[in-house]
Amino acid sequence: QAELTAAATAAARSEQASAEAIRAQAATMQQQQQQRAAEHERISIRAARAWEERVAHESMLHQQQLEAQRHELMAKREQELSTPSASSVAAAPAQPAPSVARPPVPPLRSRSPGSVLPSTGDAKRYFFVISDLDARTELRIGLQQVALFLIQMLPLSVFLLAIVRRRCLPYALFALVLLGYFVIVQPLIMHQTYFRYLYVLIPLFFLGATDALSAPAQSLRLGAMAALVSAFAINLASAAETISTSIEAVRTKHAVLSEKAAWVERNVDPSEIVMIHDVGYLAYATDHRYSDMVGLKSPRAVEINERLSHRNGIDGRGRALVEIARASGAKTLLVSTNLDRVNKFTEAMRAQGWDLAAHPAGNPTEYEAYVMTPPQR
Repeated sequence: QAELTAAATAAARSEQASAEAIRAQAATMQQQQQQRAAEHERISIRAARAWEERVAHESMLHQQQLEAQRHELMAKREQELSTPSASSVAAAPAQPAPSVARPPVPPLRSRSPGSVLPSTGDAKRYFFVISDLDARTELRIGLQQVALFLIQMLPLSVFLLAIVRRRCLPYALFALVLLGYFVIVQPLIMHQTYFRYLYVLIPLFFLGATDALSAPAQSLRLGAMAALVSAFAINLASAAETISTSIEAVRTKHAVLSEKAAWVERNVDPSEIVMIHDVGYLAYATDHRYSDMVGLKSPRAVEINERLSHRNGIDGRGRALVEIARASGAKTLLVSTNLDRVNKFTEAMRAQGWDLAAHPAGNPTEYEAYVMTPPQR
């Protein structure tokens, strides 16, 4: 009987210990879940801040380019004003003629909207008032950007060499034409959003890898296999550090865009036109009508921005925006808070006499909404 009692007591203690262990494990799992949730929230906040900082940084670089161009123009004007008149030159003693510098080669522009060549680069250049450079400088920048892209894609980009074979010549010609277009015509936008315009070359990397792996020479096959394994290893190592942050950044951006689309659906009549600078997602998610200030979906804005903003600098931005608003008949303006703070879109429109009143429905996240009223004549 004593043994049975001792066994029962031991069993009870064991059961109690097991229950306590289960409760401790449950508490630990709950704490870990809370820590993971807190970490995900911190990652989401960091991703959103990183996105805002990157956009603000690119806009700041554009602003610095504009300031440099403005100072250069002011210096040229001062030099022209300080040049002596024709009469004073005639009275002055003859001096040897100074050497005349060769004029810069004008940049090569792409075609107007509706043509075979895309107008994305020109539309962004005119809207953000990115300074034109001479053809030699733009060519140098374009070659540097291509080299930087290929270096970042190493060792995968090595397989581009493998498509320069008789049966792969059409693909090699496609890659050459694409790179040549960006180098010559649009070198200043090639780097935007992590070289996204060149991602179409990535399938050609794997086509070249397949061709190299089936080559008759064993040394070439072994080299291709080593490069391919290295590429996957590098990408996996990089993904282990950045994939969670990247996923959260995409989710955050999607949430912001979805909220903006829902705001338009709730607060704007379908018959009205909304003027905005990043219309892509709204045009996809809603059936409303939009006026694209940049010009990717409203080609007339490209001509207006070139004629007023690009040729006259920041001083012409307000005139371009109000002309786009008049031409489209838009009454509602949606603008990114960060971009407006850097580029001063609303300030430029108010300087032209337009009244921009805060929208009665408030603002979607990271955006500002206004009701536009032209000046009374």
